[in-house]
Amino acid sequence: MLDSIGPGGRLVFKPLLCGLDPELSWQSLRLFEREVLPRIDAGP
Repeated sequence: MLDSIGPGGRLVFKPLLCGLDPELSWQSLRLFEREVLPRIDAGP
């Protein structure tokens, strides 16, 4: 899916939304950092 956004596209990710359990939110943010960001940085 991210490859269809294109170079000028934006990805909005809000793991620390109000009302969510903060620990769950931080787990989501760390997972994004570990699993998603490296793939975005690596490109296609």
